[in-house]
Amino acid sequence: MRRFDEPLDRTEVATRVARNLSRDRWLESIISLARQRAKVIRGMSAEQLRQETVRLRIPGTVLDVQRVAMATAAVIEAVRRVQAVELFDTQLRAGLIVGCGAIAEMQTGEGKTLAGVIPAYLHSLSGRGVHVATTNAYLARRDHQLLSPIFQCLDVSAGLVEDEADFRTTQMAYRCDVTFGSGYAFGFDYMRDQLALRAASAVELGTTTLHRIHGFDTHELLRQRGLNVAIIDEADQVMIDDAVSPLLLSGPRSQKPADAEVHLAALTMVEKMRFGDDFRIDQLVRAITLTDEGHRKVYSNRRMTMHHALMRPWHEYVALALKAKHLVHRDVHYIVSGQEIQIVDESTGRIFSDRTWSDGLHQAVQAAEELPITAETRALAKITRQRFFRLYGTLGGMTGTADGCQTEFESIYGTPVVRVPTRNPNRRVVFPTRICRNANEKAIAIAAETEEMLRAGRAVLIGTHSIAQSELIVAAMTQRSIPVRLLNGVQDESEAEIIARAGVEGAVTVATNLAGRGTDIRLDDAVARRGGLHVIVSQHHPMARVDRQMIGRAARCGDPGSASFYIAADDEWIQQHAPWLARTVRHITDSGMVPGQSLDRHVARAQRRCEIAAAQARHQLLKRDEEAIALMRAPTFLSRLLSKFGVKESDRSAR
Repeated sequence: MRRFDEPLDRTEVATRVARNLSRDRWLESIISLARQRAKVIRGMSAEQLRQETVRLRIPGTVLDVQRVAMATAAVIEAVRRVQAVELFDTQLRAGLIVGCGAIAEMQTGEGKTLAGVIPAYLHSLSGRGVHVATTNAYLARRDHQLLSPIFQCLDVSAGLVEDEADFRTTQMAYRCDVTFGSGYAFGFDYMRDQLALRAASAVELGTTTLHRIHGFDTHELLRQRGLNVAIIDEADQVMIDDAVSPLLLSGPRSQKPADAEVHLAALTMVEKMRFGDDFRIDQLVRAITLTDEGHRKVYSNRRMTMHHALMRPWHEYVALALKAKHLVHRDVHYIVSGQEIQIVDESTGRIFSDRTWSDGLHQAVQAAEELPITAETRALAKITRQRFFRLYGTLGGMTGTADGCQTEFESIYGTPVVRVPTRNPNRRVVFPTRICRNANEKAIAIAAETEEMLRAGRAVLIGTHSIAQSELIVAAMTQRSIPVRLLNGVQDESEAEIIARAGVEGAVTVATNLAGRGTDIRLDDAVARRGGLHVIVSQHHPMARVDRQMIGRAARCGDPGSASFYIAADDEWIQQHAPWLARTVRHITDSGMVPGQSLDRHVARAQRRCEIAAAQARHQLLKRDEEAIALMRAPTFLSRLLSKFGVKESDRSAR
């Protein structure tokens, strides 16, 4: 685990890693040696192959070029025996890059999952544990099931951390050489261990000594063995996109919400509030600010100002109600299922039934939807994802879309981005952007384009930004009698199967952005002969990387394929982040002009602004977190804390 007092900016670390990787043909020499060694061990028995791991585990040895090549060769042979496939040089290169503590940018379909075995195996040889983090529990479970036989072939144990597992099962998973789990699961278990350590340190004086006498180890209270190595799949989502909010470990709710009446009163108050005069909306950071006149209007309600159930100032309840009305939208940011609000992940479209918004926003949305208002959860611990992943001694990852966030990877995590070339030339054709007046016209145009592609014998995958948008497009398809598979945002085995079959002739699949992550789409022979999968992006995402990930589903590994983008003046991302672009779109549609490259440049500029703002917000989040930790470690803070328990600094020093 890294020290807590390391500098905030880790660019120097990233530069050092990049320099090591760029040494004169270093990677090429390892790959060449590994190929030679793999030919030698091909004739080994299963037991002899396991003995390769035993030899590489000799304590105190350094993983020099020869040993790294031997380890890589062992992985090549294990994958060949278990999966009956030969790893490509591009996969070996990517795995070694990750093992050195960098981000390998490897294009979609190039085999990232199997490439990840190499760094996991290399670092498992230390015996201190490796965490392989994915974006969600389903992908962690899938990868564990797929890769465990390979690790078993190498005499390496592999465990899985699951959300609902009990303490002992989770602890045993962490005792394995390699542990699979979602990125957030590792973070939550870290916080649970910190709470356990805090509770253990608060026991009666002498208890710890008695425990040691009787053979009780405090480490038995912990799930994890420490944060040694983390290998992150889809690193841009786990380390960048998801880092806009901290990990918050919550305790059980109280039985009844004390401030339900206050939320309902705030909902009534917002009907009297006027945009511009009483409040302003910052669409870029999605925040509500009350004006001076707004404050006066809110606090004219003397009864609510002094209400006995207030958990925060009265004006904050009104701001939450305004946010629920103007910035948080049904079937975009959440869905209503029965009597519950279920949050939709904006970057993937996945639905999370077990998540709630914090600081009263969840209750404000419940009030707006006229649902039963639940009590707020009690925060037990919090950590930003940036600070958590920075605690690992070695951190590396893979993604197909690191371009655009290299600086953030380098400065925040100390991980340089290294591009891995594709095995085959890219055959993807991207058609000119289609412009429509509004969402309805766009849905009709998408249905017409889909019908045209089906007549040509193609398969079509349509990516949407929200559930509401998906339903609008499905309605347009239904009018043309086009059968559609619709994904609802809960990523599991059934949805993975639907996405996997999206390359079959005549298949039309409509899905939110989750379709761009984690599942391989294989073309049938008929579709491959007729041009491959056609991907339609119904609305640009504020992050250009998500757009690239979506169209990356087409033309994988040298296959044919195509993609097209649609844009309308009333697209949500334009309304929120680039209203000036809406005027340009209207001018083009009204004048009948043919959109050229200038429109694409406008879109790219708007997306870049969104990316910069999001990066700044994430940096500020980490900075506040680090400052809070530094304050807690300050001598004055410690003195005040000790004084609460009647301990003077001089007494502490005397001990």
